[in-house]
Amino acid sequence: MASCRQVDSLLQAYVDGELSNAERVVLEQHLNECAACVGTLRHHQANAAFLFEVFSEFRLKGDLRQAVMAHLPEMEHFHTAYQTPRRFEHTRSWSQRVSSLMPAFAPALLLLLAFALWMFWPPMQAPGRTIGMVVQEEGSVTRSHEELPEWRNVDLGSTVRQDEMFETDSDGRLMIALGGRSELKVDFNSRVKLLGERKVQVDDGHVWLNVGKDERLFRVYTPSGDITVFGTTFDVAVLDNATVVTVATGRVEVQNDITFAALGPGQQVELAPEQYPLKPVQADPVTAMAWADGLVADEKAKALFDRTDLHEAARVMRAEQVFVLTPREKNISEVSALKFMWKPGAYESGHSSYDVHVSDTNMNPLFRKHLEGSLFDNPQVTLHMTELTEAEMKSVNGVSVLHIKVVPDTRTGRIETSFEVEALGN
Repeated sequence: MASCRQVDSLLQAYVDGELSNAERVVLEQHLNECAACVGTLRHHQANAAFLFEVFSEFRLKGDLRQAVMAHLPEMEHFHTAYQTPRRFEHTRSWSQRVSSLMPAFAPALLLLLAFALWMFWPPMQAPGRTIGMVVQEEGSVTRSHEELPEWRNVDLGSTVRQDEMFETDSDGRLMIALGGRSELKVDFNSRVKLLGERKVQVDDGHVWLNVGKDERLFRVYTPSGDITVFGTTFDVAVLDNATVVTVATGRVEVQNDITFAALGPGQQVELAPEQYPLKPVQADPVTAMAWADGLVADEKAKALFDRTDLHEAARVMRAEQVFVLTPREKNISEVSALKFMWKPGAYESGHSSYDVHVSDTNMNPLFRKHLEGSLFDNPQVTLHMTELTEAEMKSVNGVSVLHIKVVPDTRTGRIETSFEVEALGN
């Protein structure tokens, strides 16, 4: 089957009816099995329909043939059979006289053509599927992409592609509307990468997010750790050695390499690598997010975004899987490992990785584990034993009920796996 990258280059030609029969068969077969590319196709179709409507008043409404013929010079007639035609009375024809002047006018014509191309040629767009739109920009804001690495200025109303990077200067701010009814605001001196409509990487600076409710998770990745949310409003400030997360509404989970913590409205946590435990504290979200209040979407740009179907992005990932284990009922007094089992899949690549959050009877965080997506690539492998460290074994001893939450991390792929989980020990 063709890859998503190969199919993406054919989607616009498919909408325009320009594919060969063979290309159309390959593309339609891929669309039958890939919900993500179906969503991208809907975006192309919506944009084409929108452009058709916007430029409807400029479409040609009549036949130009008569108008063109009316302005052509009339042919001269012969008056008698013996009269010499006027065109033979001159040694040089009109076309010859014009041709003699071409060398003098050629440089000017080339300059005029180059200027017209520079003015009206469409701006370069990054590859990948459309996941959002710039609905406000202030000051100096630039964008880049791995396959289009040159940094370019950001235009209001321009579409945002998957894996695009944005950087604001000391006077620059940015607001992006994302698929799934989510909004992202970027403050001064910040740098972010849009991995998807529900995946954002914050490398530096300060961002505000209002996440639309969806059955999929919204993930934010920072140098200090990761943030997982459903529908909520929160603020992320990436500092030199830590990341500060503040929640206004909803519920947010943060995690580093060792553990995780849950935050509710009016709570804040400082997230640092290998910090244990993570301790949420009370905070004033109004003060922490005051900078974002002055950054409001442009009405025309927002209306343009609302006319697309980006807010109807395909729902292709299950949010999470939750398991409740009772080791004592199986006569296990000391848990030493977790056993993950799954059914073999049909794909040999593109699987999602998973974060495993382990909590006690009262849902207090104990520790976290990680399952790499490559574990599920081999159809012959259908189980994995995750050994617990000595510290992790001590944390679960005496706990009557273990809550295991398996959360997808789609940076490695979008193919999900259904699990069964058991606790092992003595």
